[in-house]
Amino acid sequence: MESWFEFTKYRKKNLFYFQLFSIFANILLLVMPIYSLQIYGRVLTSQSIDTLIYIVMIVIFFVCIQSLMDYARQQILNNLSLVYDSTFDQVMLNSSITSSKNLIKQHQLAKTYISSPFHRHLADLPWTLIFTVVMFILHPYIGYYALISLITISLISGLSLYITYKKSSVFKKFATNQNILLSGILSKKNSSKLHLISEKATKKWKQKNERVLDLEYLTKGFSNKSQFIIKSFRMLVQVGIYALCAFLVIKGEIMSGSLLASSILLGRILAPVDQGTNHLFSWLEAKSAFEEVDLFLKEKKREENLKINIEAIDILVDKVTLNNSEGKPIIKNLGFNLKKGSALQVIGLSGSGKSTLLKICAGCVTPDEGGIRINGVSINKISQDSLTNKVSYLGQRPELIKTTLADNICGFETINENSEDILWASKAANCIPFISKLSNGFSTNVGSGEQYFSESEVQRIALAGALYKKPRLIILDEPTTSLDNQSKEIFLNTLIELKKSGSTIIFTSLDNDMSKLSDYIIEIKDGSLVKAFENKSSNSNSDSLVRHISSSTVKF
Repeated sequence: MESWFEFTKYRKKNLFYFQLFSIFANILLLVMPIYSLQIYGRVLTSQSIDTLIYIVMIVIFFVCIQSLMDYARQQILNNLSLVYDSTFDQVMLNSSITSSKNLIKQHQLAKTYISSPFHRHLADLPWTLIFTVVMFILHPYIGYYALISLITISLISGLSLYITYKKSSVFKKFATNQNILLSGILSKKNSSKLHLISEKATKKWKQKNERVLDLEYLTKGFSNKSQFIIKSFRMLVQVGIYALCAFLVIKGEIMSGSLLASSILLGRILAPVDQGTNHLFSWLEAKSAFEEVDLFLKEKKREENLKINIEAIDILVDKVTLNNSEGKPIIKNLGFNLKKGSALQVIGLSGSGKSTLLKICAGCVTPDEGGIRINGVSINKISQDSLTNKVSYLGQRPELIKTTLADNICGFETINENSEDILWASKAANCIPFISKLSNGFSTNVGSGEQYFSESEVQRIALAGALYKKPRLIILDEPTTSLDNQSKEIFLNTLIELKKSGSTIIFTSLDNDMSKLSDYIIEIKDGSLVKAFENKSSNSNSDSLVRHISSSTVKF
């Protein structure tokens, strides 16, 4: 099973059997009430041991069948969840890496939704009315009692859910803000300034956390009270049904077996409402995630990802526009066309959109308008396999993955540590001097034990990963900020060699030595392209190019 369409078809088929088993499981729940009627109405009156044995054997058979049906329908859901996870886990992880959405979290929630026991409660819910009708058959008073009990517990549960939702929404909002503040404090724990204001920062966090704890206490307290009220109500309802049935037995209007039968049926009528409320919020959250996954995989199916051989790259940034969450543009109708073997430097003031533009060029961020084309093909239409090791992007603040150095450099490819590719990339980023001193070399685990890498070493390892297998499109955001002169010289010489071999390079940098690499320079301001010129004659052509920017994409 490879496609979402096939899985959807498979799921519908299995859900049909789930509903079928649910029907039989609920019908067989009538076995115990009928059993109690037979014991009191037939066995005790006839005093027949043979009748008792036959009835017990029949009931044991049907109870086993009912248990098997109940097990089978949950197993169907569990198997569906397992099939979904094993089929789409890698797809969702790959998509999560290249998407701004947290798709892997949505994937996990969708998996929970598929196997949620709430589906059983939903399947059982219509049977509450059927069992209520059975209660009316036993006696109208018993039927009315069951109906009133069902309506009452539904109203109590509904009101409880509404108030809990309101309280938990406020609590989650404050808790989220508190976690953001905590993450911000911990992310700056090595800052010298934070050491000076650490007491003030923790006091501020403490004040906010007290408010969060109060809200948590109120929310959980109300939830516990609600559960206590519902549980107490169910117990009182059972007391009431025994009293009502006993009264009717005394009056001679029902048989004594109806007392136990009514109690069993009433418990079954109230169970879906009572148990369903405990799973409702988590089920709704998981359902929303499943719908997002469904929409995403349907859209992904429509995309025809092409597997193409990329040996040289011409990149077209086709009038891209990207808006923030408030709808304000970060990048405005910006475009340029860069030929293979060329280097482009993007300059501009801090906050002008340089880093965002580079992320768009790398396909890490999808613009709201326009797009990126590689050799005339939309980057979104090219398969991930075709782009692997051909397009490389390194952000401004590189972070290493907590795995081996080899995995960080070669992107989890299974290779020999002495392979030519990893050694070349490590030499190109001047990593060999410090990696050779490590006892485990490239097998050293990042973030384990006492091993510590300096900011410069982290940058060099990340650069080695960016240069691994000599990519044909290299996108770098301030790549030399933490490099010493020797490392920078080696790195620049490598980029010059790659450019001569046909690699296309786009970068931002305040480093004058790095600027010498560029053939062309564009300047952006507030997300718009304001200047474009050749690096070797920055004054001669800039005016004519600037006038041309507003009406067309700049071509280099």
